[in-house]
Amino acid sequence: MRISAALLVAGLSASTGTQAIEVYGIVDMSLGYVKGTDSTTRLDDGRLSASRVGFRGTEEIAPNLKAKFVLESGFSADTGAEFFRNNSLFGRQAYVGLFGGWGELRLGRQFTPAFYSLGKIDAFRFNSFASPILLLSKTSSQGAGYVPYGSRFNNAVGYLSPNFNGVVVRAALAAGETAGSTRSGSGASASIDYDKGPLYAFYAVQRSYSTITAAAPEPYASTHQYAGAAYWFDSVRLGGFVGTSKSDAPATRSARYAGLNLIWKANSQNTLLAEAVRRDVRDTDNQLTSFGLGIDHLLSKRTTLYARLVTIDNPSNGSDNINAIPIAAGSGDSGRSINVGVRHTF
Repeated sequence: MRISAALLVAGLSASTGTQAIEVYGIVDMSLGYVKGTDSTTRLDDGRLSASRVGFRGTEEIAPNLKAKFVLESGFSADTGAEFFRNNSLFGRQAYVGLFGGWGELRLGRQFTPAFYSLGKIDAFRFNSFASPILLLSKTSSQGAGYVPYGSRFNNAVGYLSPNFNGVVVRAALAAGETAGSTRSGSGASASIDYDKGPLYAFYAVQRSYSTITAAAPEPYASTHQYAGAAYWFDSVRLGGFVGTSKSDAPATRSARYAGLNLIWKANSQNTLLAEAVRRDVRDTDNQLTSFGLGIDHLLSKRTTLYARLVTIDNPSNGSDNINAIPIAAGSGDSGRSINVGVRHTF
């Protein structure tokens, strides 16, 4: 919703007539049943889209130069608690930037270029709980010193290019801000996307350094690479991706990923989703597979009813989980979850 300067008597104000400030958000709740080693029924937040509230605005400075900001906070609608559980005020995004015909420059906490590409290829839009693509962030059997894929950078400078006939380039650098080491905790990511007509294709790379400690005084880099494509055949989109991850740290192992998905827009109100993702840690028997099924039913422009089914298959002695399915350590148990919920955007 748009908020004029006259309404912002509490402190938000527009200094010129060309400034626009918007408050936006999502509240998403569902009833869930999960079964792994144990089973439970619960009220879950954010199984279609993570609940959030945000502020964003732009100001025109010159004909080809505008300023912008985004401040976005995540929360759990079932309890009202801050989503990241680390007392961050704007844990989802917090940046300021400039943009124009030359592209966009952002400074602050922001999504990585790889995240934007993976979010487009994923049928479930990289949901934080109920998407098989979350296997990309697993660490089991890859060893100490391996830094898993992360969707955001702190202390980052990011650039987004103009759209060149469907081609968009993103890049970001993140400072680790660790005394005595410029690499410790730092990161870099870049992507190139082609999105025009029925075809979407991408390549993305992300590199993150471990944070040094007294026990591990040397920062090691972990590199993640992904490529994929999707194509719309009228109302059906077929997509897939492959990826790798590896670390420079000693006694670590690389992993390979592959995923296939389908989106079917059955009609103006109903969309069906399906996806399968596999993670294979090299030179081990650690092979994870996750399947997801979903349906979205639009009640209105802003309100959606949805259902999600997600499973995870563990190897012998494995205990990875998805959607917070309770799986005992070393049990080798598989798990499944079902959620039925409602999402409202504003």
